[in-house]
Amino acid sequence: MKVVSSSQMRLIESRDINEGRYSPQDYAVLVAQALQNIILQDGARDVLILCGDNANGSYGFMLAYLLLKNSHIAPRIIYHGASDNTFYQLAVQNGLQVIDNPRAMKEVVEQSRYVVDCLFGSELDEMISYPDNYIINWVNENDNYVLSCDLPSGLDGNDGSLYGCCIRADKTMTIELPKIGLYLKPGCEYAGEIICQPVGLSYDAIGSISSNIETLEDRQLKEQVLKMDSHTSVLLFAGSGLSTSGYLLTCQSLLASGCDSVTLAGDRLSYDMTGSRLYEVERILLDDDNLGGDLKQIDYSRYDLIVYWGGFDRGQLIVEKLMESGRPLLFTPSGAGDLRPQAQLLERRAATALMLDQNGYEDFFGPISPSSFLDDAVGSCRKYGDLKILYRSANSLAIDSQGVSIGRNSDVLDHKAGLTDVLTGCCGALLAQKNDRMSLCCANEICYRAAENYTRDHYKYAISAQQLTEQLNRQLYELSK
Repeated sequence: MKVVSSSQMRLIESRDINEGRYSPQDYAVLVAQALQNIILQDGARDVLILCGDNANGSYGFMLAYLLLKNSHIAPRIIYHGASDNTFYQLAVQNGLQVIDNPRAMKEVVEQSRYVVDCLFGSELDEMISYPDNYIINWVNENDNYVLSCDLPSGLDGNDGSLYGCCIRADKTMTIELPKIGLYLKPGCEYAGEIICQPVGLSYDAIGSISSNIETLEDRQLKEQVLKMDSHTSVLLFAGSGLSTSGYLLTCQSLLASGCDSVTLAGDRLSYDMTGSRLYEVERILLDDDNLGGDLKQIDYSRYDLIVYWGGFDRGQLIVEKLMESGRPLLFTPSGAGDLRPQAQLLERRAATALMLDQNGYEDFFGPISPSSFLDDAVGSCRKYGDLKILYRSANSLAIDSQGVSIGRNSDVLDHKAGLTDVLTGCCGALLAQKNDRMSLCCANEICYRAAENYTRDHYKYAISAQQLTEQLNRQLYELSK
């Protein structure tokens, strides 16, 4: 699915309205009906709607009217704006309670369990001031369930920045197309669950806007998984210098994700540990005193992918030799540290994938700003040929020379020890089979679903890396049906 900026979305909406396909009133009804459906599905009975004196406010007032007429819910409304607003007058004429006194607003917020945020939308272009900043803070301080319309109020849909303060939503219903600001920091931390709600804008209006960003769809995920039937061989380089056995989890998840053969090249400690723990994995011993000779003896052409996990004293020498091999490479977050001092090696043309967080990305490519980050990242991938980047934030962004693919929220994969090692194996399995540009986000999604299914079936919040590894085969089987 195409992802757009807020500015692009306004152009799409304006085109359909200007050509007479919708009036602003018709559009408000469509958005309000979509919000109403979500509220009724959530089973809310006590609803408070925050309305601004803008387009989002008109959606909120129309929503209040529809709830009153269709569901017998009499929502309360917080509004601070002009009294000649047509939608405001509609609410008052139908007997809806509109609170416009700032002193009474705080008490109403504290009393309400379900809040619909229609305070600001994409038209916001200045810092939020009194009393709206107080309203937002009151909502964030209380245990309200918050549904935001299109964007959490205060979030810039163009780049994810904030206008001083921002509603922290549990769920955001974004209209017609997702907005890129919902996926970039810090905005992604305020969006909650993102629901993309079509309201019937025309194909030609949507097609008039070009975007190099898209979200991962189930269809694309299944297409990737259905390709995972070929025999592949992966070579993983892992030393013991990082004082962790995470490379064992990577080996396990490579096998669980469909790799036919996994070989580990490591120092004495990792070589011995792999032999005692994973008999399925072939091993190559690297002697630091004869490292150059050992590296020359390896037939790299045997392998569909090389994963560099790091942990070697002479890691930069190994990276240089691997770059000369011409084979596709995947660098884990720990392994990327050995490439950093010689990042010019990325100018080679064999495919390379980097798993990076914000700090890792900035170490490679310099400081980033939300407004230019994605364009700069795509530019870096074009500069370095077949480079792919899995950028880890609250959502995963897979970036290559063709554009950006966005996977689902995956906090569980960021904050539980060892789970990134499992994700590395799943990424490696897809990349080894020469799957297309969606492979990195697909791996993230597969791991996320495996964790999600486990926690649902076992009524537990946390899943260990070992348990996640065991879930991969089951998840892949389900997706291949």
